[in-house]
Amino acid sequence: MREITLEEIQKKFESLPEDLKWAVMAANVDENIIDIGQAQGLNVEQMGQLSLETHLVMFGFTHPDKFEEAVKNSLKLPDEKIRAIVSSVNEKILKEIRAKMMEAFGGAPKTEKPAEEEKEARILNSAGIEIIPKKEEAHPILTQKLSDFTKNEVVKTEHVLENLSSSQANAVTANNAPRIDPYREKPE
Repeated sequence: MREITLEEIQKKFESLPEDLKWAVMAANVDENIIDIGQAQGLNVEQMGQLSLETHLVMFGFTHPDKFEEAVKNSLKLPDEKIRAIVSSVNEKILKEIRAKMMEAFGGAPKTEKPAEEEKEARILNSAGIEIIPKKEEAHPILTQKLSDFTKNEVVKTEHVLENLSSSQANAVTANNAPRIDPYREKPE
Protein backbone atom coordinates (compact mmCIF):
# COMPACT_ATOMS: atom_id res chain seq x y z
CA MET A 1 0.00 0.00 0.00
CA ARG A 2 1.36 3.41 -0.91
CA GLU A 3 1.87 6.13 1.67
CA ILE A 4 -0.82 8.78 1.75
CA THR A 5 0.38 12.25 2.61
CA LEU A 6 -1.30 14.81 4.80
CA GLU A 7 -1.68 17.06 1.75
CA GLU A 8 -3.61 14.32 -0.08
CA ILE A 9 -5.93 13.90 2.89
CA GLN A 10 -6.42 17.69 3.08
CA LYS A 11 -7.18 17.90 -0.69
CA LYS A 12 -9.66 15.03 -0.39
CA PHE A 13 -11.38 16.73 2.54
CA GLU A 14 -11.62 20.00 0.60
CA SER A 15 -13.17 18.17 -2.36
CA LEU A 16 -15.98 16.68 -0.24
CA PRO A 17 -19.51 18.12 -0.52
CA GLU A 18 -20.31 20.70 2.17
CA ASP A 19 -22.82 18.50 4.02
CA LEU A 20 -20.30 15.66 4.17
CA LYS A 21 -17.60 18.03 5.46
CA TRP A 22 -19.94 19.13 8.23
CA ALA A 23 -20.83 15.52 9.05
CA VAL A 24 -17.13 14.63 9.29
CA MET A 25 -16.39 17.61 11.53
CA ALA A 26 -19.41 16.85 13.73
CA ALA A 27 -18.23 13.27 14.24
CA ASN A 28 -15.57 14.44 16.75
CA VAL A 29 -13.21 11.79 15.44
CA ASP A 30 -10.23 12.51 17.71
CA GLU A 31 -12.29 12.58 20.92
CA ASN A 32 -14.14 9.40 19.96
CA ILE A 33 -10.91 7.60 18.96
CA ILE A 34 -9.45 8.39 22.40
CA ASP A 35 -12.62 7.11 24.10
CA ILE A 36 -12.64 3.94 22.00
CA GLY A 37 -8.90 3.42 22.49
CA GLN A 38 -9.16 3.75 26.25
CA ALA A 39 -12.18 1.45 26.40
CA GLN A 40 -10.38 -1.18 24.27
CA GLY A 41 -7.02 -0.84 26.06
CA LEU A 42 -5.12 0.56 23.06
CA ASN A 43 -1.84 2.40 23.50
CA VAL A 44 -1.23 5.87 22.04
CA GLU A 45 0.45 4.50 18.89
CA GLN A 46 -2.48 2.14 18.24
CA MET A 47 -4.95 5.00 18.75
CA GLY A 48 -3.02 6.99 16.15
CA GLN A 49 -3.21 4.10 13.70
CA LEU A 50 -6.94 3.70 14.36
CA SER A 51 -7.41 7.44 13.78
CA LEU A 52 -5.51 7.22 10.49
CA GLU A 53 -7.52 4.22 9.26
CA THR A 54 -10.78 5.92 10.28
CA HIS A 55 -9.84 9.08 8.36
CA LEU A 56 -8.79 7.02 5.34
CA VAL A 57 -12.19 5.33 5.15
CA MET A 58 -14.04 8.61 5.78
CA PHE A 59 -12.18 10.39 2.97
CA GLY A 60 -12.48 7.56 0.48
CA PHE A 61 -8.90 6.25 0.42
CA THR A 62 -10.12 2.95 1.92
CA HIS A 63 -13.34 1.37 0.71
CA PRO A 64 -15.81 0.72 3.58
CA ASP A 65 -15.82 -3.04 3.00
CA LYS A 66 -12.02 -3.07 3.52
CA PHE A 67 -12.10 -1.05 6.76
CA GLU A 68 -12.00 -3.99 9.20
CA GLU A 69 -9.14 -5.59 7.26
CA ALA A 70 -7.20 -2.30 7.25
CA VAL A 71 -7.66 -1.87 11.01
CA LYS A 72 -6.57 -5.47 11.58
CA ASN A 73 -3.40 -4.97 9.50
CA SER A 74 -2.56 -1.72 11.28
CA LEU A 75 -3.22 -2.79 14.86
CA LYS A 76 -2.27 -6.48 14.63
CA LEU A 77 -4.73 -7.54 17.32
CA PRO A 78 -6.96 -10.64 17.64
CA ASP A 79 -10.07 -10.78 15.44
CA GLU A 80 -12.51 -10.42 18.37
CA LYS A 81 -10.78 -7.24 19.53
CA ILE A 82 -10.71 -5.84 15.98
CA ARG A 83 -14.45 -6.51 15.57
CA ALA A 84 -15.17 -4.72 18.86
CA ILE A 85 -13.02 -1.73 17.82
CA VAL A 86 -14.56 -1.52 14.34
CA SER A 87 -18.05 -1.80 15.84
CA SER A 88 -17.29 1.08 18.23
CA VAL A 89 -15.89 3.23 15.41
CA ASN A 90 -18.98 2.50 13.33
CA GLU A 91 -21.33 3.35 16.17
CA LYS A 92 -19.59 6.45 17.51
CA ILE A 93 -18.05 7.97 14.37
CA LEU A 94 -19.28 6.58 11.07
CA LYS A 95 -22.97 6.25 11.94
CA GLU A 96 -23.70 9.90 11.14
CA ILE A 97 -21.85 9.94 7.85
CA ARG A 98 -22.67 6.42 6.63
CA ALA A 99 -25.32 7.51 4.13
CA LYS A 100 -23.03 10.14 2.64
CA MET A 101 -20.22 7.58 2.33
CA MET A 102 -22.52 5.23 0.42
CA GLU A 103 -23.33 8.01 -2.04
CA ALA A 104 -19.60 8.81 -2.44
CA PHE A 105 -18.80 5.18 -3.27
CA GLY A 106 -21.53 4.83 -5.87
CA GLY A 107 -24.18 3.52 -3.52
CA ALA A 108 -27.72 3.28 -4.70
CA PRO A 109 -29.81 6.41 -4.47
CA LYS A 110 -32.84 6.07 -2.21
CA THR A 111 -35.12 5.66 -5.20
CA GLU A 112 -33.47 2.51 -6.55
CA LYS A 113 -34.76 -0.99 -5.97
CA PRO A 114 -34.42 -2.72 -2.56
CA ALA A 115 -32.14 -5.47 -3.95
CA GLU A 116 -29.34 -2.92 -4.39
CA GLU A 117 -29.90 -1.64 -0.86
CA GLU A 118 -29.72 -5.19 0.50
CA LYS A 119 -26.45 -5.80 -1.38
CA GLU A 120 -24.96 -2.59 0.04
CA ALA A 121 -26.15 -3.53 3.53
CA ARG A 122 -24.41 -6.92 3.22
CA ILE A 123 -21.17 -5.25 2.09
CA LEU A 124 -21.25 -2.80 4.96
CA ASN A 125 -22.27 -5.53 7.40
CA SER A 126 -19.27 -7.63 6.36
CA ALA A 127 -17.10 -4.63 7.26
CA GLY A 128 -18.79 -4.40 10.65
CA ILE A 129 -20.97 -1.42 9.72
CA GLU A 130 -24.55 -1.91 10.85
CA ILE A 131 -27.35 -0.28 8.91
CA ILE A 132 -30.19 0.94 11.11
CA PRO A 133 -33.53 0.92 9.28
CA LYS A 134 -35.47 4.16 8.94
CA LYS A 135 -38.41 4.70 11.23
CA GLU A 136 -41.80 4.34 9.62
CA GLU A 137 -43.66 7.52 8.77
CA ALA A 138 -46.33 8.76 11.14
CA HIS A 139 -50.00 8.18 10.43
CA PRO A 140 -51.43 10.99 8.22
CA ILE A 141 -53.94 12.08 10.86
CA LEU A 142 -51.20 12.32 13.47
CA THR A 143 -49.05 14.30 11.05
CA GLN A 144 -51.95 16.68 10.39
CA LYS A 145 -52.65 17.16 14.10
CA LEU A 146 -48.99 17.82 14.95
CA SER A 147 -48.30 20.11 12.01
CA ASP A 148 -51.27 22.49 12.17
CA PHE A 149 -53.13 24.62 14.67
CA THR A 150 -56.12 23.06 16.33
CA LYS A 151 -59.19 25.06 17.32
CA ASN A 152 -61.36 24.06 20.22
CA GLU A 153 -64.94 25.25 20.55
CA VAL A 154 -65.38 27.75 23.33
CA VAL A 155 -68.48 27.33 25.46
CA LYS A 156 -69.26 30.14 27.84
CA THR A 157 -70.79 29.05 31.10
CA GLU A 158 -71.81 31.32 33.96
CA HIS A 159 -71.60 29.78 37.39
CA VAL A 160 -73.93 31.86 39.55
CA LEU A 161 -76.59 30.87 42.04
CA GLU A 162 -79.35 32.44 39.94
CA ASN A 163 -78.83 29.76 37.26
CA LEU A 164 -79.51 26.94 39.71
CA SER A 165 -82.88 25.62 40.80
CA SER A 166 -83.88 26.38 44.40
CA SER A 167 -83.07 22.81 45.60
CA GLN A 168 -79.62 22.94 43.99
CA ALA A 169 -78.98 26.41 45.46
CA ASN A 170 -79.88 25.18 48.94
CA ALA A 171 -77.53 22.18 48.54
CA VAL A 172 -74.67 24.45 47.43
CA THR A 173 -75.14 26.88 50.31
CA ALA A 174 -75.51 24.01 52.79
CA ASN A 175 -72.23 22.53 51.56
CA ASN A 176 -70.49 25.89 52.02
CA ALA A 177 -71.46 26.13 55.71
CA PRO A 178 -68.43 26.08 58.03
CA ARG A 179 -67.61 22.67 59.38
CA ILE A 180 -65.18 21.30 61.90
CA ASP A 181 -61.97 19.92 60.53
CA PRO A 182 -62.42 16.11 60.59
CA TYR A 183 -58.85 15.67 61.75
CA ARG A 184 -59.49 17.94 64.77
CA GLU A 185 -62.82 16.45 65.81
CA LYS A 186 -62.94 14.62 69.07
CA PRO A 187 -63.40 10.87 68.62
CA GLU A 188 -66.81 9.62 69.58
